[in-house]
Amino acid sequence: MPSSLPAAVSTIDVRPGYHPFVDHRFIHAGTARWVDAAERYHSPWGFDRPAAVHAAHRGVPRGVRLRLQPAERSDPVLRPTEPWERLLWWPKVMRDAGRYRLWYEAVPPDHWDPSVRLPAPWDDPVFGELLCYAESDDGIAWRKPKLGIGTWSGDSRTNVVLGRELAGPMGLHGVSVFLDPHAQADERYKALWFAEIPPGDRARL
Repeated sequence: MPSSLPAAVSTIDVRPGYHPFVDHRFIHAGTARWVDAAERYHSPWGFDRPAAVHAAHRGVPRGVRLRLQPAERSDPVLRPTEPWERLLWWPKVMRDAGRYRLWYEAVPPDHWDPSVRLPAPWDDPVFGELLCYAESDDGIAWRKPKLGIGTWSGDSRTNVVLGRELAGPMGLHGVSVFLDPHAQADERYKALWFAEIPPGDRARL
């Protein structure tokens, strides 16, 4: 009889029928144990493994069947519409104060301009990108407010919130924005990201 795994969360009962499947959040995919012919377990990190072991599945869900649904092409949720946007990627969205809030990374077009020489690490499209902000009431129609935080070509009427001069000489990539409910009102939104260590600083690490 199937039983709960140690330290596992309580079983979640779901109604029979169709459920859209996007990940294994509510379905434990099971694990593999390496056992010998007598079904004795052997650690994959140990030195006592016999010559023949095989994978015995444990905790595999029963009564669950995955069925592929043909994909349907939809319109892009967000398009590059601003002068500082050539490529958009790495989106993160949350709903806060009755509004959907989206942060995304934009690679500016000057990376493809041979007449522009960007300083390192901004010359790498990965670390020379910009973090931008958009918002929506329904998650479908998005607007890009002019925030007056970051500039592009001397113009502060942008939706740029971080990147290049604002991020410093290490650049940024893979930004993860989160909400700190315990912070004061003007510090609730915080972020973590990858950065490139300047060559002069690497030798001191």
